[in-house]
Amino acid sequence: RRMATPLPVVLGHEGAGVVERVGSAVTSVEPGDHVVLSYHSCGRCKPCVSSHPAYCDDLWAANFAGARLDGSNGLHVAEGVEPHGHFFGQSSFSTHALAHRRNTIRVPRDLPLDVLAPLGCGLQTGAGAVLKALAVPAGASFAVFGVG
Repeated sequence: RRMATPLPVVLGHEGAGVVERVGSAVTSVEPGDHVVLSYHSCGRCKPCVSSHPAYCDDLWAANFAGARLDGSNGLHVAEGVEPHGHFFGQSSFSTHALAHRRNTIRVPRDLPLDVLAPLGCGLQTGAGAVLKALAVPAGASFAVFGVG
């Protein structure tokens, strides 16, 4: 499927950082928390409510449409240019990122954020394939080709 993300766009996934502010409905993280960002999901469809957000009915729109699911855009720059954002639910190739509480995961403060960032995409994809689809048992050996 061809990605139809509108331009200009702020890209970015596998984000990690420190929370600066939270919305009034957010209780899972607070300012100062260290977080890893993952993909976004609607939280309302059957796959989401059954703890399978990777199969969200709105996954494509939530991550690649260049806006929030309600069509709004939280990104603004000087001189009236409004880049599209919310890429992968975060647009983290930036100095700051806006993310929904569903794709923001608190991590221990003493762990290095640059090492944890891949947890939000690549590592969970690989671990999901190994643990769920392949069901590789503990102690078994297997080879991975073509990562990245």
